[in-house]
Amino acid sequence: MDTGQLKPFDLEKAKAGEPIMVRGGNSVKFLGVLSNGRIAVEIGEIENAHATDFLPESLRMLPKVKKFRGILYTIYGDRLKETHIMADTEHNRDWARRYNHEILTEFEVEYEEK
Repeated sequence: MDTGQLKPFDLEKAKAGEPIMVRGGNSVKFLGVLSNGRIAVEIGEIENAHATDFLPESLRMLPKVKKFRGILYTIYGDRLKETHIMADTEHNRDWARRYNHEILTEFEVEYEEK
């Protein structure tokens, strides 16, 4: 992952469950704020997880990964064949079938929220 895309730690986003990581690259789970201002986190998998704490400056917010599901379809016209992309929804699939457009393939793209 390009660490240049990491954002500074945001307490409200961490409380909401958004992903965070320590500067060393480990993903961590937010647990709470200690009375000394340090952030309590859980590191590791379920079998070997442990709790520790960091200064907020040592934590970064991971980019939120979103998914776009789409369909590639063809429109046929007078001596014309065009290929288009649209979101994969039931409404769009019904529209394509209603107008006899050929659905060529389905796809999914993951992208990071900026």
